[in-house]
Amino acid sequence: MRPSRPLPVPRPRQALGRLWAHTGRPIPLRWAGLLVALALVAGLALPTLAQQWVGAGHRMPKAPPDWAIAPATPKPGCIYFPETQHNLCGGFRQYWETYGGLLEFGYPLTEEYFAPELGHPGHDGVVTQWFERARFEWHPGEVPQRFDVLQGHLGREILAMLTAPTPTPTPTPTATPTPAPSAYAISLTPSSDTNPVGTTHTVTAVVTVNGQPTPNVLVRFVVTGGKPLPADGIGYTGGNGATSFSFTDTEAGTDTILAWIDFDNDGVRDTNEPRAVATKTWTAGPAASLDAEPESQTLVVENEASITVEVTDTYGNPVANTRIRATVSGANPTTTAIDCGSTNSSGQATCEYSGDVDGTDTVRVWADLDNDGTHDTSELYDDVTVTWQAISISGPTSVRQGSTNRQISITAGNPESSTISGARFEVTVDGPSNCSGTDEQWFDLTAATTQVLKPTPSTINHDSDEVDAFENSFSCSLGGDLTGQWGPSGGFTMDRHYLATTTFTFSVNPSAPTGTYRITVELRDGSSTYGTATFTVQVTS
Repeated sequence: MRPSRPLPVPRPRQALGRLWAHTGRPIPLRWAGLLVALALVAGLALPTLAQQWVGAGHRMPKAPPDWAIAPATPKPGCIYFPETQHNLCGGFRQYWETYGGLLEFGYPLTEEYFAPELGHPGHDGVVTQWFERARFEWHPGEVPQRFDVLQGHLGREILAMLTAPTPTPTPTPTATPTPAPSAYAISLTPSSDTNPVGTTHTVTAVVTVNGQPTPNVLVRFVVTGGKPLPADGIGYTGGNGATSFSFTDTEAGTDTILAWIDFDNDGVRDTNEPRAVATKTWTAGPAASLDAEPESQTLVVENEASITVEVTDTYGNPVANTRIRATVSGANPTTTAIDCGSTNSSGQATCEYSGDVDGTDTVRVWADLDNDGTHDTSELYDDVTVTWQAISISGPTSVRQGSTNRQISITAGNPESSTISGARFEVTVDGPSNCSGTDEQWFDLTAATTQVLKPTPSTINHDSDEVDAFENSFSCSLGGDLTGQWGPSGGFTMDRHYLATTTFTFSVNPSAPTGTYRITVELRDGSSTYGTATFTVQVTS
């Protein structure tokens, strides 16, 4: 809604015209005396009435500062008028464009500036700007529907000046000039601080002119960094020259707070507008979540299971310096908790342990907040599973007919509490059901190298006839199966905590039937099987 305006007043030319019309005709005698009396009364009473109409509480504007009158350069987001070399910005621009524009208000004659002599009790000073036909004042939030811009009382002020009695001559006082922008200064406290995320941080800006606290100055705040809420704010200094701004953040890290005096109220810090900077460091809050990965894994016995633990606060920030411990139940139970150390700056720690027996373990990882080595019900935790097996096999899952030098890797450990004597690997290849024909060789399988990983890294030397331990060709005449044994003559000794890896090389005949081939490897001695692993290979054309 547009603010109400006074009823139109006849223009001077119209008023003079009416008066001239009356003077062109004789005035009746009965009215002549009355008109003379009214003129005398008006002449005597008008100055007194004008002073009463202005009112004792009204504040008269002073002359704008020189910098506001001086020609200005164009500003971003503003209308620049070359006719007067001044800008029209922000709320003043919106009001000017909405309620009449050039026809109603004319060109701007000054830049926006802060006038401490204007305003009303409790809100000393306003931002103002002069136009050819108006003076705008900035009153944020003080008028219904937030008509932040009001027009100054030009009629009242001009009438007061025109009817003011001639003062008794007095010595000319020393003028107190309006402080130039360079006389303003701003400080921000605290300059730095550290607190947990989610708390409230308050900074206070103090504005001074020549070292003296200055009230009713517009100060803007902007926060950059993490996720500040709110990220900006505005305030007017009080009687002590101070105004405060509060915000919070949910992201650990450092925020930068910028505060500046916005002389022209355009929301943009200009080079002539003093500023102050402070920092706020946010730390992670208390541990609120613990996650352990991977949730499940399968390993060969005597390998090392590695579990990554991450601790975060309510907002997902990593929590450092949290003690992590783990206990194992199942095939390889622990008698005392595993000490995984403390979380690093990324909120992570690693738990490691080795399984000696094949089977499944449940590993409980927890945040030992009281560092007593015991998991209390109030302490965060997560459970993962680790499955241990004596042997594993891996290789290509799909090969073409005629493929050569493809590799199968086997890893094996001793799952027993004692030594395995005469240990060997038994390999079986099961071909597709549509296999037919005789003496056609589909697979050629040869032994390569074996590396001992535990207890002491080394290479096993093989006998020259070890490859011949296989029926080294696969054919339908063998019933679709290729079975062979590999290892030193008479097998090899697999000590406790033994871990080794073996690589086989195979080739596929170009005429091998397409389909699925299953490869099974068993860790055996002369009478027992200690572990079995199987994987499939798809032969394609």
